Amino acid sequence: MKYKFLITILFALLVGILLFLAPLEKSLGSTMRYVYLHVSLIWTGSLAIVTGGLLGLSGSLLNRNEITKRSQSLGWIALGLYSAGILVSGLAAWYSWGRIQWSEPIYAVSGRIMLVVIMIQVLAILLPQYRWSGLLYLIPVAYLIKATANIRMVMHPVDPIGNSGSIQIKLTFYVLTLLFAIWAGLMIWLSGRKP
Repeated sequence: MKYKFLITILFALLVGILLFLAPLEKSLGSTMRYVYLHVSLIWTGSLAIVTGGLLGLSGSLLNRNEITKRSQSLGWIALGLYSAGILVSGLAAWYSWGRIQWSEPIYAVSGRIMLVVIMIQVLAILLPQYRWSGLLYLIPVAYLIKATANIRMVMHPVDPIGNSGSIQIKLTFYVLTLLFAIWAGLMIWLSGRKP
């Protein structure tokens, strides 16, 4: 537990330094820091949801309950990262547009994604563990893919990272996402170690 806390503090400091040094976008100014954080948290949360599903599938196919348990740990981390990304999105919207655009379809979709992850996490706790219980973790993956495939954007830009002309801005997003992914991996690895 002590190592998780120390690693989290270290990574928070690294993220803070990176955000401080990150290039700002002309029209957004310092609000760009919220956008960096929002997008990297959503990307990492989504990646964790998909990785958790693949771990659950692997655990079921290989009949290895310890792999399936890692899916559950990763599911909670995915939920935390994704939820944090949505909260930071609200800050980015507030500072960019002067309000949170609740009618934006992406908020409704994101809320449903979080709800599906929560339901599967709780269901996995309540159901007895058996060989194929890891397949439950594929449900959030399928929903994430289906729900995000054709989201209609109102004010939210479509693929702001991919459409950015700045390599420095893209690189900052990628490095932040990598940092969050490394942090999540370390948390999973440490949760599987014997105290």
